[in-house]
Amino acid sequence: MAEPLDLPTQPPDAKPFPTSQPQDETPHGRPERPAAEEEDDQCAEVDSGLRFAQGDCIGIHVPPACPDAMALDWDAEHPRSDRIRVQEFTCACQPIFYEFCQSGGLFFIRRTRTSDGNVLIEETPRLQRKIAKALWSRLLKGAAY
Repeated sequence: MAEPLDLPTQPPDAKPFPTSQPQDETPHGRPERPAAEEEDDQCAEVDSGLRFAQGDCIGIHVPPACPDAMALDWDAEHPRSDRIRVQEFTCACQPIFYEFCQSGGLFFIRRTRTSDGNVLIEETPRLQRKIAKALWSRLLKGAAY
């Protein structure tokens, strides 16, 4: 039987892992987000965060659109590729839910609307990740619809 190798557990110049968290960080190691200041903007109340559902729901609930929200360009679903990867999604318990999707190196938002058993699927145009992610963020804050 071969003898076990004697491997070092850490490189010789490694610093010890801190056992306590700095006070300005959350338990997840992310910096604490400063409290939102009051603004005159009507969307300020939904900008602070996303509502996660209670009970059986597993996704984010999108807040209602603000009065000055940006209208997104929605087109009928056109399957343009064999595979679509859903990166993020909102809760499907709502009559309208959204998916942030990737396909062929481009990104888009898919909107699914259900009403009386009918399902309508619409998509934004395919975009670069940075632009699509900005639209997704606005949608989740109620600043786009």
